[in-house]
This record gives sequence, structure tokens and C-alpha cells, in this order.
Amino acid sequence: MDYKRFTIRIIIRILLILATLVLMALIVMNPDRLFSIIILAALIVLEVAELIRFTGRTYRLIHDFLDAIEYEDRLVRFKYKSGKSEKLASTFNKVIEVIERVKTERESQFAFLEELLANIPVGVITVDGSRSIGHVNRSALGTLGLAGLREMAQLENEFPELNEFIREATGKTSGLIDIRVGGINKTLSVHISTLKILGRNIQIVSFMDIRQQIEQKEIQAWHDLIRTLGHEILNSVTPISSLTETALMLMGNDEVLSDEKRRKIKNALTKIDDRSVRLVEFIESYRKYTRVPDPVQEDIDINIFVGDAIELVRDELIKNQIHLSFVPAGDGGNIRIDRNLIGQVLLNLIRNAIQAFGQQDSREIEIRNFKDDTGKAGISVGDNGPGIPDEILGKIFIPFFTTKKNGTGIGLSLSKQIMHLHGGDIRV
Repeated sequence: MDYKRFTIRIIIRILLILATLVLMALIVMNPDRLFSIIILAALIVLEVAELIRFTGRTYRLIHDFLDAIEYEDRLVRFKYKSGKSEKLASTFNKVIEVIERVKTERESQFAFLEELLANIPVGVITVDGSRSIGHVNRSALGTLGLAGLREMAQLENEFPELNEFIREATGKTSGLIDIRVGGINKTLSVHISTLKILGRNIQIVSFMDIRQQIEQKEIQAWHDLIRTLGHEILNSVTPISSLTETALMLMGNDEVLSDEKRRKIKNALTKIDDRSVRLVEFIESYRKYTRVPDPVQEDIDINIFVGDAIELVRDELIKNQIHLSFVPAGDGGNIRIDRNLIGQVLLNLIRNAIQAFGQQDSREIEIRNFKDDTGKAGISVGDNGPGIPDEILGKIFIPFFTTKKNGTGIGLSLSKQIMHLHGGDIRV
């Protein structure tokens, strides 16, 4: 509406100038009207001056408005008494107020984020495409033991492994880096993501020292392992010692043993042999757990791979009256794995499911091939059995932990180790 009004006013002024010029052209032909010519000429000058003044006033208003935005002048306000420019000035004032409010909000958000970044316990460094450091928070300096960090060259000199990891990172990258700070070993869990901001690639590097947590987990794992080893060995050695003592006592000093004593001694020796075999089996399980070979990986069709594993347990399924359903991946596709090792993991999970059923009539196992949100292939094994009690759920991957009467307790822990060797994981 204001634009139309402005345009109409310009057109009216131009038409008045044109009309005056036409009238003056008609009068010029009559030399007796010199006075009228002078008046018309003066009128034309006034009309042109009014047009210049009118457009100049609008131009100055727009120019002042643009200057206020360019130089971020928050104090400038436009005041025009003339009703013709008052509305435009009021609109400009509102625009400046909106810009000021938005800028104030952004500055407040920036100050909040900057304070938040400075106080979080995670180290954060930003690196641009030219390998220049943009921001370093206090946690980063504290973790690295530095008073300041301005250039990547400093990081390269102090921590070449971390610098190399950052330099070679593409997209989202995570990893563990071991460094030494002031004579103290640290293990950094490093996460790197790359963003494009205003046409520039910015790497956001976040890291935290997790060595203490790792050591606590390792100590707990060793405690669990030693406790399990002690329990298993004690269970085997105690009967051996007791039975040996019984056999010696039965033999006594008699040169000729009665049939009853012979029977009891034979029974004791049989039990000693049985416990010895169990102890040897346990030690062999331990050696097996600690000697997993390196994977020899090859490209294998995931659907065919699972199908072959199912065929290996087909007789067990029929014997236990279990119905197994297989949902293959829709698009199939190859996975790069060690067929034997991953096959051992899959068979272990299927056999665990077979052994988990109680006296229930309906026994079903479902195996499903899938891809997660990141595009990684996965295999799920589920059943309609009683499930795993909550109280032991966190222990099932501990080596030698078992709830089975004749179990070794290395199946799931060995499976987890194999999956880690493939860069994968196994979860319940």
C-alpha cells in the first residue's frame, strides 16, 4: 500500500512537470507573454526541486536505515513529523527493534553455550579446514596438561598420535588414543564429527580420559575371573583330596583287601578320575578362551550363511520339537566375516535358545537378518522361552559364569570376544 502511494506521488509530480513544460512550450511561441514564461520556468524549477526533495528524503531514510544495520547501531531511531514518511520511519524502527531483539537472543544463547562448553567435563577442540584451531575449552587444556593451545603444530609436537587421528578423521569417527601427560598415562575416548558452516569444514573433536574407568572394569573382571577360577578349581581339588584320603584309609596296613574295600577304593578312584577329567576340561576351556585365532575374513551372503547354520542344528530342533522361523534380509547382501568364528557364535546362540526351554508346549525360535540405522548388518536370535532373569543379566558375558549344570561358562564370553575381533558387538 505504501509502495503504491509512493509511486502515485512520484507519477503526479512527473506529470505536473510534463504539463508545465507543455504549457511553457505553447506560450514560448508568443513573445508577448514573457512574464508568463518566466513564471512557468520558475514553476518547473520548483516542481523539479520538490521531486528531488521528495525522493531525497526517502533515500536518506533508507540510507540511514541501511547504515544502522551495517554498523549495528542499536541507538538510532527514525523520527519524521511529516505524515508522508512517518509510517516508513515507524516500519524501519520496528525492523531495527526485531533485529536488535534477535541479536540479543543470539548473544545470550552464545554466552550460555560458551559457558556450558567451558564447564563440561569433556574436552572440546574445533579445527577448520586450514588446520587452524578455533576453540579450546578448559577441560581440553586440563586433560592435555596444557596452559594454552593455539596451533595444531603444538598438538603435533606434544601428542602426535592424537594429531594424526584428527588429521585422518573423515565424517564421524571414534577411537581410543593412549597419551602420556606429565608422566601419567591416559586413555582418551575421542569422538570427531565434521560440520560445514558458512562454506567451511569444521571438525569438532571431543575427548575424555577414561583410563580410570577402564582400570576399574579390568580389576573387577580379574576379581570375577579369579573368583570363578578359585571356585572351579576348589570344587575339583577338594573331592580329589577327600577321596584320596578315604582310599588310603581303606587300604590301611592290610596286605589282603576284602571285596568290600576293593569296591569302595574303586569307587573312590573312579570319582577322582571324573573330577580330574572335569578339571582338565575346565583348564582346556580357559586355554580356548585365551587363544582365539585372528579372523580370516571373506565376503559371504548373510542369508546363505544363516541358512547353513540352521541346517547344522536341524536334527536338534526336530528332537526337541522346536519350530524355528527364519526372516532373511530383504535385499540380502554380503558381510565380511570369518565364516568359522561367526558360525561358532551363531550356533552357540541357537543352542542356548534350544537349551533354555522348560516344560512348555510351544517352543519357537526366530532368527532375523536386519540392518540398523547406520547400515550395519545384524542377526537377531529370539525365542519364547522364560528369558534371562534380571539378577544374572549383567553377568552372562563374564568368563566361566554359567547357570547350566554341565556348562563351561565360556560360550557367550567367547562369542563377545569374537564379535569384538570383527569390530562388531553382541547384546541381549
